[in-house]
Amino acid sequence: MGEICAISGHDAATIASSGDGGDRINYTFKPNCHEGTRVCSETPTCTAEDGGEGEDLLVYEGSAKVGETCWTGKAADPQLPTPDRVMAAARRLSWPAATLIIQPPDGETLVNFATNFYTTTTQHQIRTVSLLGVRVTIDAAPAAYTWLFGDGERQTGSDPGAAYPAMGVEHRYRTRGTVSAQVDVTYRGRYRFGTGPWQPLPDTLAVPGTARQLRVRTATPLLVGG
Repeated sequence: MGEICAISGHDAATIASSGDGGDRINYTFKPNCHEGTRVCSETPTCTAEDGGEGEDLLVYEGSAKVGETCWTGKAADPQLPTPDRVMAAARRLSWPAATLIIQPPDGETLVNFATNFYTTTTQHQIRTVSLLGVRVTIDAAPAAYTWLFGDGERQTGSDPGAAYPAMGVEHRYRTRGTVSAQVDVTYRGRYRFGTGPWQPLPDTLAVPGTARQLRVRTATPLLVGG
């Protein structure tokens, strides 16, 4: 009969993580005995991300397995991905750019006219990645929009604007010409390991928009006989 797998002389290691609601949940790291039992002929090994050799560990949230990690022993205990590591992974993911809608339509407006801007990009976005072998869910939603009107003026706020007549974000151009308008969106989010407690992302995610050409024209009044 083979020896029982161990983590540096221990059967398992447990750490706790707090969510944004203050609740805590325990994550347990156990040797990955690939035969499907806790009994292995030797301690299971693996190759870590830095190329070093480590111990192959399964990660449990309560009794549910949420991933697998390779522990090199550089830390006192096996570790969950740090907030900075989750943030770096979030930046590598694809987040939608804001869709810009301008009224009047057809790419033209008038000098001194209340040109309306809005976006329909307002929904939560959910992405799932694996970090250190642990399943990480990231939930982000638009928190702010920066409107670049193309004439040197800009406006930042949480209002996504609205279609006419509600409006909400409007701009008046003072001179005629062609401008490039766009809206950039900033996401704020949270993450969790498995189905554990949510924790806030340590930073925001800024996504630039696509510029749209807008021609600003002047209107000439005409007298019409009665």
